[in-house]
Amino acid sequence: MLTNTRVMLKFESRPSDTAGEWLGQFVHRATRRAGQLRCGMTGHNILIHYEPARLSLQCTTCGYESPGWELEAPRTTPSQPHPGPSAAA
Repeated sequence: MLTNTRVMLKFESRPSDTAGEWLGQFVHRATRRAGQLRCGMTGHNILIHYEPARLSLQCTTCGYESPGWELEAPRTTPSQPHPGPSAAA
């Protein structure tokens, strides 16, 4: 247990945002929270979200995205040759 120690906090001030940026951020956060509230009451509206090497489920209302699945790269050569049509008559 530490006693008689000093804790130094360093605060950095961010440059002040313009009123338009602040309002846009506020509206974005408010609509996102409203979507989360709606999904909390009625459930998510899930669609499949495709990416080149990943597949996941994403809610169209609140933007929630599941952890998803990593997809392996497609094979360039088949592991076993495909048998051709048989010539038996």
